[in-house]
Amino acid sequence: MRRTKEDAEKTKLAILEAAEQLFLKKGVSKTSLEEIARTAGMTRGAVYWHFKNKDHLINELMSQIFKPVEDVFDEFLTMDGSVILKLFGLFKNIFDQLSSDERVRNIFTILLRRCEYTEELSESEARCNNMIAGFINHCAGLISQPETAKKLRPDITPELAAHMLHIMTSGVLNDWARDPQQFADGYNPEIIIRTFFRSIFVDWE
Repeated sequence: MRRTKEDAEKTKLAILEAAEQLFLKKGVSKTSLEEIARTAGMTRGAVYWHFKNKDHLINELMSQIFKPVEDVFDEFLTMDGSVILKLFGLFKNIFDQLSSDERVRNIFTILLRRCEYTEELSESEARCNNMIAGFINHCAGLISQPETAKKLRPDITPELAAHMLHIMTSGVLNDWARDPQQFADGYNPEIIIRTFFRSIFVDWE
C-alpha cells in the first residue's frame, strides 16, 4: 500500500512538472490535458485520476507557492521585533525566493502572464482573489495596532498602507514575469522594499 501511495505521488508530481512546462511555453488556454499526459509520458486517464480539469491543475500549482508564503508569514510574525520590521523581513524573503527559485518564478509567470481567468478557471481566480483579499486584510490588521499605526505617514490609513504593500508586491511580480532579464544585473530587492516602506512609515529603521 505504501508503495502505491508513493507511486501515485510521483505520478502527480510528473503531471505537475509537465503542466508547468507546457503552460509556461504555450499558455494555459492553448494546452490540453492530453498534451500534458503525453509530455509526462502517461495516459490521459492517469491525468484525470489526479486532476479533473485545468482549473484543478492551476489550483495545485498555486498551492506550490501560496502555502510556503503563508508558512513564512506565520513564521515571521512569531519573531522578535516591531510589526514593520517583521513585514519588511517577510517581503524581502519573498523577493529573495523569487530571485533564487526558478520554480517559484515559473509558477508566478504562469499565474500572472499565461492565464486567462475565464469561466474555465473560475475556481482558481476565486482562490487567487481570496488570497489577495486575505493578505491585505491581515496586513491592515497588523498595521492598525497602536504602536505600528503611529508610525504611518500623515493621511495614510492602515488599510491604504496594506493596499500599497500589495501594489508593491504585485508590481514587482508582474514586471519580473514580463521581463526577468531586467532584474538579472544588479537587482537588489531590499532597495525596492525599503523605498516603499519609507513612503508609508516614518522612524521605523
